[in-house]
Amino acid sequence: MVTPELWLEWAVPQTTKPLSVAHWARIRAFTVSSSRTPVTGIPRIQETGLYFNHAIVNPPIDRHLPTDKVKDVYIKLEKETDAGIIVSGAKVVATNSALTHYNMIGFGSAQVMGENPDFALMFVAPMDADGVKLISRASYEMVAGATGSPYDYPLSSRFDENDAILVMDNVLIPWENVLIYRDFDRCRRWTMEGGFCPYVSAASLCAPGSETRLHYGTAEKITRMYRHPGVPWCAGRSR
Repeated sequence: MVTPELWLEWAVPQTTKPLSVAHWARIRAFTVSSSRTPVTGIPRIQETGLYFNHAIVNPPIDRHLPTDKVKDVYIKLEKETDAGIIVSGAKVVATNSALTHYNMIGFGSAQVMGENPDFALMFVAPMDADGVKLISRASYEMVAGATGSPYDYPLSSRFDENDAILVMDNVLIPWENVLIYRDFDRCRRWTMEGGFCPYVSAASLCAPGSETRLHYGTAEKITRMYRHPGVPWCAGRSR
């Protein structure tokens, strides 16, 4: 029988190793596409334990069109300055952004891209930067408190992880926070070659793993409550 513990043993160990300095260097070496982006942010991230999030999904407007055909919505370069780049646009599914320190803005691997390099950007944006706005879904905790109790919503009343629409209006991104600059080739390849996939998979595995433990434990308690822990469920069905 595949228990939650066995499932996690198979799935998780290969993806939950902590990010090492060498691996951060690999990510940085792949993504940096401008001599003006010094490697200064990685040690600070490791030393301070900043809470990061990522937003890589474009707003669902005319999805069949390439990026450079939706210029008034998608994140793009407004201008370049000595201090950094000025960007405007929006991303969706910015999960838990209201509680994070920084948001990594990038591309999903399957997104349609055009040829205008002003859209070929990846960077890290501080959530308190001037011009950054969030349009968040209602708080799960607030909704649970207003419409029920923790007994009605045992999980959502205790854990808020709301999606949001991230809007940037002429936001300054310092050069040290720029990962990819006007380079569509790297934007297309970064998810697989930049080291993102193995580590983002950790969250995708740990979340359902925890839920599986909960469901498995609940089912086991119900079974023991009815005193049939060794009887297959179908054997007790009435005919």
